[in-house]
Amino acid sequence: MSGPLTGIKVLSCGTAGVGPWAATLLGYLGAEVIKVERPGGELTRLAHPRRDGVSSAFLALNINQRRISLDLKKDSDRQQFEVLADAADVLIENYRPGVAERIGMGYAELSLRNPGLVMASSPGWGDCGPMRDLGAVDPHLQAFSGFAGLNGSEGGEPEMLRYTHIDPNGSVHLASLIVLGLLRRQRSGRGMHLRSSHLAMALFMQMTRVAETLATGQPVARLGSACTSSAPNQCFAASDGEWLAVSVESQSQWHAFCNAIEQEALCADSRFATNRDRVQHRSALASHLSAVFAEKPARWWLSRLERAKVPHGRLLDYDDLRHHQQILENDYLVEVESIAGPLVLGGLPWQFQRTPGAIESSLEQPAGPGLCFAQNAVARLPERSSTDPGDTPLSGLKVVDMTQGLAGPTASLLLAEAGADVVVLEAATVDWARDLAPVDKDGMSAAYKALQRNKERLRCADSATLQSLLAGADIVITDHRSRLVHEGLESVLAAGLPESVLHLELSDFGAQGPLAATEGSELVVQAMTGYLRDLGDWRGAPIRVGADIAAAATGALGFLGVLSGLFERRQSGLGQRIHCSQLGALMCMKTLRWANHCQPDAWQGGDCNSKTDAPWLGYPTSDGTIWPTLRTVRSDTHLLEIYDQLGMRDAVATDDSFMTDARDTVGLGFLAQQLKPVWDRALSRFDTETVLQVFNQRRGIAVAFSELDDLVRHPQVAAIQLIDRAGDEQYVRAPWTVDWTRPPLKPVKE
Repeated sequence: MSGPLTGIKVLSCGTAGVGPWAATLLGYLGAEVIKVERPGGELTRLAHPRRDGVSSAFLALNINQRRISLDLKKDSDRQQFEVLADAADVLIENYRPGVAERIGMGYAELSLRNPGLVMASSPGWGDCGPMRDLGAVDPHLQAFSGFAGLNGSEGGEPEMLRYTHIDPNGSVHLASLIVLGLLRRQRSGRGMHLRSSHLAMALFMQMTRVAETLATGQPVARLGSACTSSAPNQCFAASDGEWLAVSVESQSQWHAFCNAIEQEALCADSRFATNRDRVQHRSALASHLSAVFAEKPARWWLSRLERAKVPHGRLLDYDDLRHHQQILENDYLVEVESIAGPLVLGGLPWQFQRTPGAIESSLEQPAGPGLCFAQNAVARLPERSSTDPGDTPLSGLKVVDMTQGLAGPTASLLLAEAGADVVVLEAATVDWARDLAPVDKDGMSAAYKALQRNKERLRCADSATLQSLLAGADIVITDHRSRLVHEGLESVLAAGLPESVLHLELSDFGAQGPLAATEGSELVVQAMTGYLRDLGDWRGAPIRVGADIAAAATGALGFLGVLSGLFERRQSGLGQRIHCSQLGALMCMKTLRWANHCQPDAWQGGDCNSKTDAPWLGYPTSDGTIWPTLRTVRSDTHLLEIYDQLGMRDAVATDDSFMTDARDTVGLGFLAQQLKPVWDRALSRFDTETVLQVFNQRRGIAVAFSELDDLVRHPQVAAIQLIDRAGDEQYVRAPWTVDWTRPPLKPVKE
């Protein structure tokens, strides 16, 4: 391995998605990973589709890992586990609270033998609160976290994304938290137990939408493919029936767009003078533009928009992307060998200048005893010993953020939350995110304000000041617009930053390829990576993911890349350039999709059918909507009790599907769409609370759907203390619980 985390030893004890893929990401970055499974294997091995009988999801989630099967109730296996835990730098688990301690995997016990151990835990709902003991998989978080409430046709019902996204998003944050722990250990010489939760990480991913509801006190509207913060920013149908994703996010783009479609009169219309005006009159503008785009075929509009440099794109799928030049030149899809044959995965989301990392084969190792870590230990001696809880992992580091929009500010906000001093350098051309809607009581963009807190903001108009700031920086963050609006930046970068500087370079489409210098958008990248066809009806109008998932993923992955570069720098003394793009981020986040579409044994499972499935609207009760699953019900007795309590047993007793494949008849099961009417009839006779109790008391998992404006006041969200207050303002904090004191809130003031 050649990644920045080379030499780090990770013991992966997690299950399902979040824990295992966090370990895989660390493996991509060079860490050595050994996965510990219980005899018989973990739940993900049962998932469909399969390659040569092996779950594609299991293979993809656990790549870059060697595997050992251990029964911790057996003395010999327990001794083998202790040997591995004693040698590990990191241990990852995402069990329900208390399970790790019960099976002898608790931090208090392990750290007595290995005081340098960094342990990371991520239960579904957190370590406290009324939901702490519930299990969770991705769809439960989509339903409860408000994520589904952001998706759907205008005026329609909340809709779940027919694809796993909450879990991989959580994995990125969990991996970042682990590297923060390693950086903290470099300072203190001590290990620690770090905590997060799937719920906290899901809400942080939706931070821009949470900021909107906190600022307005109103629910966030579902708008089909349109956007709450800017307009026009949606899909339009051309005369040949093809849908095009078109985004206008700045005033300069607005004028270029009107000229490109030969509608210059729109620029003079007072209803559309500014972005906030256009958002206010979105319906009238969309109606007019829909008629315009319907006049000519897609190819005409693509050529016009390309010439005007207006963000736009087609709706692509797996087969389009396998042969797309931009994907090929940036290695955003890769093929590796597995025990089930060649497997297609999302490529590395980073391009490191010196320490590239790698995706290795997913060949499993024998499950017998004797599997150990290599002996190339990383020195654990601290640079300095610190017991001050206010001394954060990034204390004393200087960050210069020159980006605009959402992705770069997300990365620098996470750096600020970890203790770095962040300076935002604004050029004469101000950040276009300042003009996003809606606004708070002070008239400031809610999204902009949420992303720019805890930072110092400076205006910089001359190259001498710029050079001075960059010379004193540890981390510099730039994007495509930085080079256009900051005087002298191009020449400074051409001459080279100081060799100790880490330069995070963000783009929309990647560092290579025909789109390398092209400006994109959240909507365009969602369209290119297939997300717009994981919602709605494939025969109807596209629907976007309501959260800013491309920007959130790019910011989070950029943050992880920088932290890994910092870890390596403390050994080599050298910085490097790290490139990360929105396209690469979402291609990586969809790695399960690519694996599941690669030569499956049978066309089974949600990932196979998601494009043509009916919208996932949950399961109706008499007074609400829920999302249930039976995958975690291991006892047939409990299963039959659920049927009895819901009055279903007689109705399904003669149906082989309900008796032999019971756990696949509801929720994520491969029979769920086919048998949903049966469950709908049964569940709709009971109120939500009754149904939740029936499932959850018998080791199933069921949660109710939530809207963001209600969720921010939910007792579980209050318990995990994710939303903090500064005076009369509220903000989403970083999704982690740590043993250092987090920096106090510093709201944005003009």
